[in-house]
Amino acid sequence: MMINTASGYGAHSQFGYQQQLASSKPGKGFGAEGFAGEPEIKILELSRYVIKFELLNTDLAVANALRRIIIAEIPTMAFDLVEVKENTGALHDEFIAHRIGLIPLVSQDVDQFEFSEKCSKCDGNGLKCNNCQVHFKLQVVCRD
Repeated sequence: MMINTASGYGAHSQFGYQQQLASSKPGKGFGAEGFAGEPEIKILELSRYVIKFELLNTDLAVANALRRIIIAEIPTMAFDLVEVKENTGALHDEFIAHRIGLIPLVSQDVDQFEFSEKCSKCDGNGLKCNNCQVHFKLQVVCRD
């Protein structure tokens, strides 16, 4: 995904904050009055998993709002449940679980998985199956 407001993501050369402040009317806040024409989306590349486009004639607040909506709506795989059997380290279990949850997961077979809430093979029994989850096992021993 690429949001391009001018010549690059977050470009300040053409549509930067200084120009917006100079072009906006006092008391009106930021708006489209500093830009000529209607907002426009120019699609540069479109494939099954990638879309690259330029967002033209709009301010950075609209571009940022669109970026945040796109990020929130893309389904991702993440660590949901972390079980720690024994932790003798200085870091708390919750801290380790949170950090593991931040690891990005890449799957070439992402289309084969279903959302766990809508899994047809679990039959609502509360147990998760291989159709809606992946199991990882991490065994680490501190030798110091």
